[in-house]
Amino acid sequence: WAMMEPRYRKTFYKHRTMKTYLTEWHCTLATHSELGVGRDANFAEVVSHYSTYHWPAPEMLRTWLAQWPEWERAADPPSWFTEEWQRHALGLIPPELLPVEVRPRSTVT
Repeated sequence: WAMMEPRYRKTFYKHRTMKTYLTEWHCTLATHSELGVGRDANFAEVVSHYSTYHWPAPEMLRTWLAQWPEWERAADPPSWFTEEWQRHALGLIPPELLPVEVRPRSTVT
């Protein structure tokens, strides 16, 4: 870093907040995660491994979570969509971001 030409330093490193990093990398660009391969696995990892403070924008999460009923009905659901993951996620995700049919009964109006 010290020997690098100053004009090239900006191409080597750019500061990002954790929220921005998770949104730009895990939810947009990354193809693999600890939970599996693909964008859905990356989102699932963000929801289950990171603080809600760092999650992407609610609209982005709502769009992704709209697939939940499809995952439940699938003959071969994603490998990360386990009972344990679902319980954990339902305890973290605000009900208003979940599809109506997935929301806990007490929150459906």
